Amino acid sequence: MKLSGKFRVGAAIGVGVVAAVGLTGCATDGQLGIFSEEQSAEDIVSVSEGLPNTADADTTRFLWADGDVRYFAALSLDGDPCMIVLDGDPGTSSNACSTALPLMISSGPGAREVMLADELPSSSPDWEKVAEHLWVSK
Repeated sequence: MKLSGKFRVGAAIGVGVVAAVGLTGCATDGQLGIFSEEQSAEDIVSVSEGLPNTADADTTRFLWADGDVRYFAALSLDGDPCMIVLDGDPGTSSNACSTALPLMISSGPGAREVMLADELPSSSPDWEKVAEHLWVSK
């Protein structure tokens, strides 16, 4: 069967549109998809709460709360993934940034170790997913 020129061009355009639509939901530059979403009021971390001066305030995203402890993802001023852990006490926080994921942090003695990742690495079976992109050690 011979395809007409219009059909081939139409099919090529259709495939291109489907590919472009499929890619719009992906994060850019290897970042987590949450950074392509709009920042909400719940996502905002102020300097007085514990926003580190190395983090881009416009990129903070709320991930999960465990009692008075809140967990956020952010991007550093250099564009690297970061995690911010805010304790219930104002101004008490822990944070870490890394050039690659997964990123693990413990906010102090007796605190849970948490991991920020796109997917759970297969070498990490002792983790429980508590939120999108966030796992805690079992």
